[in-house]
Amino acid sequence: MAKFQLLPSIDIQHDTLAVFDDVAQAVFEQEDFWVSCYKEGQTSVHGKVRLRKTGEGLQGVSLQARDGVRIERKSHRTFEVAAESLQLESTLVRFPRNTVNTPANEDSKAPLDLNVIDVSPNGNHIVYGGPDGYCYVQDSTELSSSAPKNKPVKLKGHVGDVLDVKWFPSGEVVLTASSDATIRIFSATTGINPRTLTGHKRAVTTTAILGVGRNILSGSKDGSIKLWDVGAGKCVSTMHTKGFSGVETIAVGEGASALRESIRQQSGLGDGNNSSFLAEEEFVPRTLAGELQEDTADKLVFTGLSSSNGLLAVFDLASKKTVIETFPHIPPSASVPEDRRGGAIHAIAYDPESHLLASASAKGVVVVRDLSTMSADGESKSMRIFSRNQAIINDLAFVKTRSGVDLIVTPASGLPFRASMLESDSVKVVEEYAGWEAVPVNSVAVGAGEGNIWVAGGEGGIRQY
Repeated sequence: MAKFQLLPSIDIQHDTLAVFDDVAQAVFEQEDFWVSCYKEGQTSVHGKVRLRKTGEGLQGVSLQARDGVRIERKSHRTFEVAAESLQLESTLVRFPRNTVNTPANEDSKAPLDLNVIDVSPNGNHIVYGGPDGYCYVQDSTELSSSAPKNKPVKLKGHVGDVLDVKWFPSGEVVLTASSDATIRIFSATTGINPRTLTGHKRAVTTTAILGVGRNILSGSKDGSIKLWDVGAGKCVSTMHTKGFSGVETIAVGEGASALRESIRQQSGLGDGNNSSFLAEEEFVPRTLAGELQEDTADKLVFTGLSSSNGLLAVFDLASKKTVIETFPHIPPSASVPEDRRGGAIHAIAYDPESHLLASASAKGVVVVRDLSTMSADGESKSMRIFSRNQAIINDLAFVKTRSGVDLIVTPASGLPFRASMLESDSVKVVEEYAGWEAVPVNSVAVGAGEGNIWVAGGEGGIRQY
């Protein structure tokens, strides 16, 4: 039976670094900042840290923690925080290396809550989108400059909220999707929109770029996933979810034939135990006009559904057929409270090397499965299930480490964090991403190299860690 972990969380005053600067520059002789630690079901710890100019420590400022917290400054932007009463071991808290000043939303009176962000393949640019068509490309190499040479490029065209953005592999073209039911292709340098893809009947919530970008996928609240020929601007094929349940998010993976074989073995389907699972001969590749075979061969589409029951689906992209119509985000055997089950699946992430599939729900629960041991009902011999609170999880992203992968989680509570996958089918919070002031965190993008994690959320906020 998969165990359910309740993880602790740390919140630290968002302008802590400014407080240090005030004391270091003798603006104040001494000053406090707060640190709060939480774990559901236990009494929260709300501590204070007194700063004094003593000539010791970084910036010549010493720290004295009280009220149940321990803290040590490790570098200019990082701290280690612990709280003994919550059995919270020393955890790294990281403040951003850069904060992006985003352009004002002149076309809307709606609050500027950024929905999505992506970083270019070379890491030199970011693209982000928000309400009422708000969408920009910005040079990420000039964020520290007081007089940047390159102004953000406005991507104008959508009349609804921008719900997804992706960079094409070339790093010169951007893909966007919107609640206005359209998908647009933009030049990242000029903002010109040479192609608009239409065909969905409701909001387009999610996209994926296949190969070099001749073919793309889109998922919509209308319950469909479409395969597109970008050059021709035409839909190649449409796959439908069971009962036309809305599509919230998709992720593309490889090894479709291996997963199907694994499901049969783990589920005992060789004896005809599950007539809804198609025989292998049914998954005949079907390459259509406008489709590159190498873009779809042996590919899977993992799909998070809008259903309040907390369901996922899996499609075989080569044959355009369903591998699993639906399976529960949280398996029935898992020791998860009933009030945490269900909820729309807002985020999915897939790591091809470890064969891990992560999904997250509107009830704040993250599940990480090993697909190599998964059965048709979503059970897996290796599974991690965890939560911090019941805040919606808006996005997930795997990050490579020397020993495997970590998972970055961005919740609506405004406390993004990084969890390490432990061998004991459990997880541990290894980094908290600070600098957010009571606003939702909606999207994360991971670029190449260290210090290239981008998080976007409320009040137009973008932070680089």
